[in-house]
Amino acid sequence: IRDSSYFTLMDAFLVSTLAIIGLSVAINLVVDKLNRANLRELGDTVDYACRWIFPVAFVSVNGLLGSVVL
Repeated sequence: IRDSSYFTLMDAFLVSTLAIIGLSVAINLVVDKLNRANLRELGDTVDYACRWIFPVAFVSVNGLLGSVVL
């Protein structure tokens, strides 16, 4: 029986993807709360910033993980 208790590149990718998805859900809840509190401009600002932050963070984190794990 083969021992597979090491952290692979696929494990790193799945964990980072799950983290990004979880953070995006949290940000969506924050933006919704801001919109309901009549702070729509602030909610739109957060939403617009995250349109750039999340993809850049996803690519950066996975690039870093790929270079460390490989």
